[in-house]
Amino acid sequence: MSHQSKCIEATLHGLISESLSRGIQAFGQDRIQKWVIRRGMEFQSPWIWWGDPNKTRQESYGGGPHEGIDFALGEMKDSKRIQAGMAGLQIPAFTEGTLHWTFPDLVGDTAIVVSDKAINGQAIVFQYSHIELDAPQIGDRLSQGDAIGKIAQSQNPKSITASHLHLSVALIEQNLLERPNHEVDFNNWLEWEQLGQLTYFDPLELLSPEIKETRFVLGQKANSPFSRLVSTGATKEMRLELRRTLSLNFPGVQALSKKTLSEASAHQTNDSLLINRKNGTWEIQPSPSLEVPSQTCLEGDTDQKLVDTLCKIETANKTFA
Repeated sequence: MSHQSKCIEATLHGLISESLSRGIQAFGQDRIQKWVIRRGMEFQSPWIWWGDPNKTRQESYGGGPHEGIDFALGEMKDSKRIQAGMAGLQIPAFTEGTLHWTFPDLVGDTAIVVSDKAINGQAIVFQYSHIELDAPQIGDRLSQGDAIGKIAQSQNPKSITASHLHLSVALIEQNLLERPNHEVDFNNWLEWEQLGQLTYFDPLELLSPEIKETRFVLGQKANSPFSRLVSTGATKEMRLELRRTLSLNFPGVQALSKKTLSEASAHQTNDSLLINRKNGTWEIQPSPSLEVPSQTCLEGDTDQKLVDTLCKIETANKTFA
């Protein structure tokens, strides 16, 4: 980051940090102790976190570095488990502002909220993406905490991306705000960034140190103790469905699907799990380096039991308190 960008970020921090910190502190706090930000979910990451996290965004879909942060995974307050499955979680306005634009994105909708504050003639905007919009209408004034929508569930039955909120904070040239809603879409948003008319900033760097510390797990500690989940199944359809289930529930973990048990075993590593499915049942074969909690049954017959068991093992091996 250039010296000028650092100065702008410091000014932005001074203007919105207190409000943004309060808003994010309240987000999901009845259910979620800490948000877990794995590789690919953080600002400017070149990596994806779904399917095969060893791929870059450029390799996967031609995208550039991540423009914000993704809220996809959390440590649950009651169970202390690490869990995904955020569809339906209510999204409050993190700061006050005006709902200026909404447009479809790859999962649900994106809402653009414009702050009353500005820097050097550029407006401060907040981008909430992959959501299901609630009641607000274009032009509505939003107070902090007002409902914007909820995290959307992908309507694509083949999607392997866990439901999540994407949050971006940016500065945008004031004249672009004159465009009516029907003339703005996601492609405009990407184009404006390329033209330098829209500049993103790391939302986490705009928070108070206390909120960043108490509400987030970041860096190496956030990554799963599993490097890989390798599964087998009798048919192609069964294998694809199982891989999808694993990807949706364990974001940031590589999910592989192989025809036979011997093929799957060849891809097992020191920190991976093998899931063998046959005749309507499944069996988990953990690597020796992973701790399996006592009284954990490694066999079962439903996807929900499989996910629950894997969550239990993942939580037992997490590297943060």
